[in-house]
Amino acid sequence: MAENDFVRSSCYAAAANAAKAAGAELSERDLASAFRAAQDEKARLKAAGITDNVADRMKSIAEQTAERTRIAAALQKKHAALNILARDRLEQTIDAFKKAGLSPRDSILAVMEGSQQGIAGARDSVSARRLGYEARYVGGMMAEIQKDRPHLVNVLSDKRLSDDVFREMGELREGGKPGVTGNEDAKYLAGVFAKHVEASRTELNRLGASIGKLDGWAGAQVHDDMKMMQAGKEPWVDGIAPLLDLNRAFPDAASADEVRKILGDMYDTIVTGVPNKATAKEKGQRVNPANLAKSLGKTRVLHFKDAESAISYRDAFGYGNSIYGIMSHQRRAANMAAQMDMFGPNPEIMFNSLVEGERRKLRNDPNLSPQDKVKQIQKLNADAGPLRGAFDVMSGAISRPGNVNAAKIANDVRAVQSMAKLGGAVLTAMPTDVVGAAQAAMFRGSGFFNGMVKQIGGILKGRPKAEQAGNLLSLR
Repeated sequence: MAENDFVRSSCYAAAANAAKAAGAELSERDLASAFRAAQDEKARLKAAGITDNVADRMKSIAEQTAERTRIAAALQKKHAALNILARDRLEQTIDAFKKAGLSPRDSILAVMEGSQQGIAGARDSVSARRLGYEARYVGGMMAEIQKDRPHLVNVLSDKRLSDDVFREMGELREGGKPGVTGNEDAKYLAGVFAKHVEASRTELNRLGASIGKLDGWAGAQVHDDMKMMQAGKEPWVDGIAPLLDLNRAFPDAASADEVRKILGDMYDTIVTGVPNKATAKEKGQRVNPANLAKSLGKTRVLHFKDAESAISYRDAFGYGNSIYGIMSHQRRAANMAAQMDMFGPNPEIMFNSLVEGERRKLRNDPNLSPQDKVKQIQKLNADAGPLRGAFDVMSGAISRPGNVNAAKIANDVRAVQSMAKLGGAVLTAMPTDVVGAAQAAMFRGSGFFNGMVKQIGGILKGRPKAEQAGNLLSLR
């Protein structure tokens, strides 16, 4: 038997046995994919001059490829079922909105951002669900802290506490040592954060994601591209390499030079926003909408040796506070959960499909004149206009800066303007807030004037007469 045939047979057997042990069968195409992955590994090892244990390494690669294929197949089946359920639910909702008098376009808009038209179910939107999930993911977390240790609510921005929380979260793993910092507050917060992060991860997986659990995870590391550019590529690589657990971060790297090359590519990607490989769009290939559920399952690339190394990197090349980083993570999770809960694992494909479906219904509607058909179909545009704008707000795409540097400058300008206007905003907001709360009370059934009286009463309650008079004057 030729060497290639023997290797092929061995790889096929390894992949098939791995899949069979997991209770799945692989097709000939899947087995061929595992073989190609093993062959690529062999070529990479040969180029790096590594000749020992090549057969065992190839077998391991074949088994890993088979396992990933099995997981992907199971996830694809789950996504198909979730999409069917989401599509059926959405079509029923949109049909109900249209029967109540909304146009097809306004019906789809109501699904994303809600409606004040007084139509049953028109407020059960992605926007409303996001607030609900955020109330659970972030509000529940803060309520627990407020109940158990209220003094911590006002010191969450403290750097020492933030760093100690990061260290304590890193110890929440097998063999870890919770309490290593000696800071009981940090230990308590680490436990609360880990519990609520795990709850959101589990729920996202139920909605179609495939996010693995990483013990000791203390939040995503955030890179400051301005600090990185000021340092330069080589100094950045020199600075980060000693802080990383290279075996976990780059298990396939054959040498220190290859690790440096990978880190250099990562530097270029972070500071430019352009990936090191040609994209499908660049090659002129069809670009599919991103699958939100699959994007949530991407493997973390950088693994630091320990909490101290991660904190050192953040101080040198990152920014932010680990406590607020956890809160931001939970808010993003809430937004993703709301989208997937309403639109299924791939919200953009579902959105496009709904729009095209409504366009088709209009085209085939015998009760509409040709002029009305053209007019309504033109309003159903998934690529531009109100529908695309609403989807971009829902997905968060509108918040992604096209130019990072310009966005940071503009953000600083807005911050200065906000501080300058803060004093006047306190006085001018009081009458506006009272009226807004009264309007909300009206929608809840309490009545506009009853709500206003309660708001004014709350402002005056328990305050000295002189302060009451001042507050009343500010409402005029």
